Amino acid sequence: MANPEHLRIARDGKSGWNSWRLTHPSERVDFTGTDFTVGENRDIVFSGFEFDCDADFTDTIFGDTPIPYQRYGTGPRSSPNGAGLFDGAVFRKDANFRRAKFGQGARFDGAVFEAGATFTDARLLNGADFSAAVFGSAGFGYACFGDNTEFGGVLFVRGPGFEGSVFGNSATFDGASFERASFFGSVFGHEAAFDDSVFAELVQFNDSVFGDNARFRGTAFEGRAFFDGVEFGDRACFEAHDQQAFTDAAANRVK
Repeated sequence: MANPEHLRIARDGKSGWNSWRLTHPSERVDFTGTDFTVGENRDIVFSGFEFDCDADFTDTIFGDTPIPYQRYGTGPRSSPNGAGLFDGAVFRKDANFRRAKFGQGARFDGAVFEAGATFTDARLLNGADFSAAVFGSAGFGYACFGDNTEFGGVLFVRGPGFEGSVFGNSATFDGASFERASFFGSVFGHEAAFDDSVFAELVQFNDSVFGDNARFRGTAFEGRAFFDGVEFGDRACFEAHDQQAFTDAAANRVK
């Protein structure tokens, strides 16, 4: 179970947490099994937190993100209601969110995972936002996402693995950069988008299923790409941009 001292310090907010971790850089952070939707834990906001050692959020539970905490929300911030708010957080060692359950609007936009991030068997409802995040490596095997999941502009330095993951409608990977990516056996709803994304070495979509209007417009496949056994709905699009400009841009992004 979670370390009560770590929960107490997290309630002090970003400044209190970051001051504490400077004096405890080697202490593994343990939030396992915490339900952040109840009691004092409802007010914890992990936005901008820094984790110098391993951070374990296995089997945690988070609530929906209130409108004021969403990217385009307005008005004063009230209680976060236990929302999964990790925008701008920095994980210098492994981050484990295995089997974590998130409500709507979980935020990891701009987060940095310098080592590995594990979201195996995690459940995220509509509007999960990982845009512009950086992953040293990542495992999302058998994770389940709701509608409007956002991975736009994400950088995956190694990996990632999305084997057997399930996405609702409008999953977006526009402008994302991948090294060796596996979407083996993944399921996408309608409007999945990989426009202008880059796959540097290898990508496997074998046996994946896409709904209608899957888009790979301007996608750069710099290495091997496998689509064996893939099922597409209506109107899948693999339209290329101007070839020379497209090739030059793709080469720059791969570097």
